[in-house]
Amino acid sequence: MDNQKFQMLTTLKLPTVLLVENDVVSAETYKSYLTKEPIDLRAVTTGAAVLDFLQQAIPNVIILDLMLPDMNGMSLLKIVQQRKLACAIIIISAQTDVDTIVKAMRLGTFDYIEKPFKAERLLLTLHNALQQTLYEKIGEYQKHRSQYQGLIGASQPMQAIYQMIDQVASMQAPVLITGETGTGKELCAEAIHKQSQCRDKPLITLNCANLQKELIESQLFGHVKGAFTGAVTNRKGAVKTAAGGTLFLDEIGELDLALQSRLLHLVQTGKFYPAGSDKEEQTDIRLICATHSDLLAEVKAGRFREDLYYRLNVIDIHLPALRERQADILLLAQHFLSFYTQPEDKFFQGFTEQATQQLLAYHWPGNVRQLLHVILKVVALQNASVVTADMLPKWLEEKASQSDNRPQPAANAQVSQANRVQLSFEQEAMPPLKEIEKEAIMQVMALTQNNVMKTARLLKINPTSIYRKYEKWGLKIR
Repeated sequence: MDNQKFQMLTTLKLPTVLLVENDVVSAETYKSYLTKEPIDLRAVTTGAAVLDFLQQAIPNVIILDLMLPDMNGMSLLKIVQQRKLACAIIIISAQTDVDTIVKAMRLGTFDYIEKPFKAERLLLTLHNALQQTLYEKIGEYQKHRSQYQGLIGASQPMQAIYQMIDQVASMQAPVLITGETGTGKELCAEAIHKQSQCRDKPLITLNCANLQKELIESQLFGHVKGAFTGAVTNRKGAVKTAAGGTLFLDEIGELDLALQSRLLHLVQTGKFYPAGSDKEEQTDIRLICATHSDLLAEVKAGRFREDLYYRLNVIDIHLPALRERQADILLLAQHFLSFYTQPEDKFFQGFTEQATQQLLAYHWPGNVRQLLHVILKVVALQNASVVTADMLPKWLEEKASQSDNRPQPAANAQVSQANRVQLSFEQEAMPPLKEIEKEAIMQVMALTQNNVMKTARLLKINPTSIYRKYEKWGLKIR
């Protein structure tokens, strides 16, 4: 195999090979053949175990014995073909009749190896199968999609995110999206839903940090008439409303401990009790959760249930910080500029060289959301053909100039510990994100002459959020 191409793939993840053999002696023999290969080798003994594995991940290669105790290997071949799973199948079997071999090849088998066989025969076939899947994977990564279901970014970290979403979208297992504030966790959840088979069903979103503790049980599980003061009718909660589709719980770490136990019951059984009801109801949902906090630390502190954490963290998608994908900064800035310019009949086309340098030099602790607010403020307050450096916030210029004298991280590199320490000082010096958010909302409200609906459309937020924030700030909308 071409070592350079193989290295390109293994920098992302070792190729997964699933060995399906119910005979213990044979399985150990084949494992010994493969022990020195640079692969992630998994082994199962039944067809049911294969189906369970495919719900969690798609291996690069499946080495499949046709004679399994609970089903025929041909049935598994048909399932892989019907689902169009991107993996190569190598059949190992003592059956040598022509009809079986021809049928297996028609079902998309990569190769058919007659038992017994030597190690060299298996290794040669495996290398060829991996090379084929490797070329396909490299082709996918080299597409460099700059946009994907609402996500923006052409960098390698984002290509890996798109690839992961492609792989997990068809699975029913819970997904936990992690990442710093402002990295696009809600957009990621929406992308998974849009790529899934339930894309035509509801996507219901609840932010656990924004919900009132007195009402969150009702909003999540619903309630029956008389469950509490003011419950004059039955109400469907998010769990029931999302039936057949996706329920996205943002900031899951903020969920009350008492409700965590009820959510655990839902994840384990698919059943729940509406508030005030003694009748258990069934639902069928895809659950996606997100958090910017360290849930394991929350578990150790006793604020988050350990059993719930492991139930939710079946599939983990970690969104990179904007500083870790520096190559996307200008792409995002230009996208936001075009998006907000058109509805306001303004004429911004791009950025001057000095403005570009400031955008690239800054570390963006508030990530994509912070960049969006900066561009939105420019469009709201300025009118020109290009964005100049003096249109950008002064604090951005100051931090960019401070960055000129120290090395910048590579576009796809991880930020060093020293840079992380420096970032903490910068974050203390810059305005908090909530202040930036308040300023952006008030600036756009002024631009739209206090038109809440138009402001909400420009900011892509719910109009009720604006009323709620004004109430929180002690202000009235005139």
